[in-house]
Amino acid sequence: ELQELKRADIQQPDNALLKLRLANRLMMVGEFEEGIRQFERVIDLGVVMGSRDYVTLSQAYRITGNADRAIQALQLCLEVCEETPRVHMLLFQQYAERNEKDAASRHIDRAVEMSPDDPYLRKYQTDFRKKLNQEGAQTQGSLAP
Repeated sequence: ELQELKRADIQQPDNALLKLRLANRLMMVGEFEEGIRQFERVIDLGVVMGSRDYVTLSQAYRITGNADRAIQALQLCLEVCEETPRVHMLLFQQYAERNEKDAASRHIDRAVEMSPDDPYLRKYQTDFRKKLNQEGAQTQGSLAP
């Protein structure tokens, strides 16, 4: 199927739906750079993808070592798609890993606000608050739970 999608993409270079299918298939087989290029081309075509596609793109950016672009993909998702606790949770994790406490707090708090009965989100929020309290004014090291 992958080869068929690649051939079809050559014949229909502006077919966004085809590019999305190809991008997701490329991600499944570990061809992250090419998958990223396909997702970016969809965005360049002015097509709004689904939140799952932005999350997949963000994960591919992380895997390929581009944390800034990973965050940008998730932020774009929040701008153009329905806001979800999952996207806020992923942004929380990204910012916590970068030791960006305020941004991390905003996103975990929003995720819990959107899904207050989710024990998984509440645990992350509680653990993050404990870690912040333990570290106090110290700014070294990752805050990721």
